[in-house]
Amino acid sequence: MGSHVLWETKGLMGCSRTSSFMGGEENTPSAQRTLGFDWNEEYVEQIDKFSIEQLYKALRGDYQKVEWRRLTYNNVACPKWIFAFYLALQSRLLTNDRLATWGCVEDVHCVLCGTDGDSHNHIFFRSLFSSQVWQKVFCWQSIHGKARGWEEETTWVIAECKGKQARAEVYRMSLAATIYLIWQERNQQIFQKITRTLTSWKIRLFKRCI
Repeated sequence: MGSHVLWETKGLMGCSRTSSFMGGEENTPSAQRTLGFDWNEEYVEQIDKFSIEQLYKALRGDYQKVEWRRLTYNNVACPKWIFAFYLALQSRLLTNDRLATWGCVEDVHCVLCGTDGDSHNHIFFRSLFSSQVWQKVFCWQSIHGKARGWEEETTWVIAECKGKQARAEVYRMSLAATIYLIWQERNQQIFQKITRTLTSWKIRLFKRCI
């Protein structure tokens, strides 16, 4: 490179992220191993063309794409519905069975039906309340059959409701809305002691989706 300056790196040393890439204090061998590449000044001088995409992929790491990603990324539902749906797809909502493993609660029974454990699979598909809700949703969208377990339902949606067809988009939206509203109903019964009838709940769901 000779005397040619690739970047004015001195002015960028104030940024800790830039410092770690350009040979600063954080650019240690252990830090480089954590990032999975040697992104220092010597490496930058050797590359022919800088690529933001290359840097992003190096920082992100190489991970296999999850099959359900299109259920959230291509979903026209409200952001809060999608966020709750995203957490539910990863079993990250704070259900009683998760809280019990941390010693936060002792009673793990489902508040919606008072029987089985308060797990993702039970709350959203196996409880009596959620089963009745899904019957209404399926009838509204002319889908024959009944709600299955969490894994079976997501597998079916991934296979049958992909693409940009109106019917697929509406079902992905209503799926996110139903998951969100079931979770909201569960939380209202726990924290506010409010229980809504299925009829009022159905009207609430349809109004939000239309």
